[in-house]
Amino acid sequence: MILRKPYAVFIKYFKIMHIVISLFAALLLYRSYVLFGFFRTYSIDYRAALGDFTVDKYLNGLSFVFIVVVVIINVLLLSVMLYKKKPKLLYVFNLILFIYLFVVYVLCSSALGDVESVILDIKYSKALRDLSLIGVIAQAISLLLTLVRAIGFDIKRFDFGTDLQKLDISDKDSEEIEVALNYDKDETIRNAKYRFRNIKYAYLEHKFIINTAVIAIVIAISLYSFFKISSYTDRYKEGETFSVGTYTMNVLDSYILNTDSSGKDLVVTDGEDAGAIVAIRFQVKSYSNKSTFNTGLTNLRISGLSYAQDLDVAKRLSDIAEGYTGQELSDEFETYLIAFEVSDAQSKKNMNLKINDSTSFVDGKIGAKNVLIKLDPTDLREENSNVFSKKIGETISFDDSILGSSSLTVNSFEINNKFKLDYEYCYGQDKCMTSYEYVTPTATGNYFKTLMRINGNMSADRNVNTDVYDLRSFLNSFGTITYKINDNLISKKIESEAVKPKVSKTDDIFIEIPYEVKDASEIYLSFKIRNQNYKYTLK
Repeated sequence: MILRKPYAVFIKYFKIMHIVISLFAALLLYRSYVLFGFFRTYSIDYRAALGDFTVDKYLNGLSFVFIVVVVIINVLLLSVMLYKKKPKLLYVFNLILFIYLFVVYVLCSSALGDVESVILDIKYSKALRDLSLIGVIAQAISLLLTLVRAIGFDIKRFDFGTDLQKLDISDKDSEEIEVALNYDKDETIRNAKYRFRNIKYAYLEHKFIINTAVIAIVIAISLYSFFKISSYTDRYKEGETFSVGTYTMNVLDSYILNTDSSGKDLVVTDGEDAGAIVAIRFQVKSYSNKSTFNTGLTNLRISGLSYAQDLDVAKRLSDIAEGYTGQELSDEFETYLIAFEVSDAQSKKNMNLKINDSTSFVDGKIGAKNVLIKLDPTDLREENSNVFSKKIGETISFDDSILGSSSLTVNSFEINNKFKLDYEYCYGQDKCMTSYEYVTPTATGNYFKTLMRINGNMSADRNVNTDVYDLRSFLNSFGTITYKINDNLISKKIESEAVKPKVSKTDDIFIEIPYEVKDASEIYLSFKIRNQNYKYTLK
């Protein structure tokens, strides 16, 4: 095969090629600086970084094309430098730099594609920030040196002039050469086997020393990694109390569900797009006044992916706990809830709540530390077929439901069209008389009503749900009256807010019920608490 040496052409267009490199390098330098700025902001406050975020704003396909072009031109120029025995350090540096830059851009591109759906690990975002900064500094040096070559500043140092004579072009740079493409495969294999045998003999001769050294190095690296990582990561389980900066927290429990407190779907429940909600109930208190917990530093980790919390979903789970949306904290424990939307497939995997603690002592100084809480979520999507039943005078315990240690006892009930309640009416100093008032059903509604008077007690777990604090609030939130007429079971949602004594003081609860309940052969109070069902037999 006959080829013509290309060196004369490359030398002739030496400056032009450097100008092209400088132009592309300047564009890439700007791109690297933009990436550095993004990840620097993201590592401090991801919400600020995502204010006007688009992937193309920070990185696009042209950036990779520019890198490839610069690498190709540098390879060509390096070949000229090697042939002419000229200084080649700049081109070797550029090759290493832009290959490094290509790898960094690939990592950044993958991260930028994820930030719209998940929160990046804080350590990973800081690593990308640092990698981008190294690229910016190295690119600035490379661009400066390449511009020097391009404009000819101090060009005599490199023995390149401005005309072909000083470029030392001769006929040899364009002469035809014969290229032999012969390749001896057997010789290559023989050489490889020869080298392998020498390595094998050297290992066998010094086997003990080599094995000892390798084991010592592996143990040293493992111990260093373990203590280094463990000093930056604290691990806990549900129910364990821990500190994060100026806060003390305790993840009480976690749940997997797909409906809100009223039973409406929060996610797609079937097919490939099926999703799930991971709800986490926690306690938190603060040692500083008027402080709020930055949940932006909190995310759900599943199989290496990070999920950001969904504030709107958390607000719709009031039957579990109050959603945390930035409420001021006190020095007493308060219970809140955060929620995350994940795919149905991810909801079946092991998961951790990850909190970035940016104000803890790490290695004897203030630094960032990760806190991982291993979750053991209860799946509330599958309804329990068992119905827990009790009779009047007995106590129902809800410790197997979202209500924790709450319990209910009904002592007695009575059905009537109206109830007469006595009270003391005072009309002057030490002048009182016994009076009374009647409690009757309201006139609203499209069915004939009567009243049921219930005497009982609700012991509410205050660490669970602030909306359920007494018998009335419990009946309104979860209660249904079920009765049997002519072998037909009929259910009616309990509503007790509209029926209250105006003057009399009583602990009894009055609820409006259909008039036909008077003639029912069986009467129950039914409670559906997420996936658990309870029945209290009154009659």
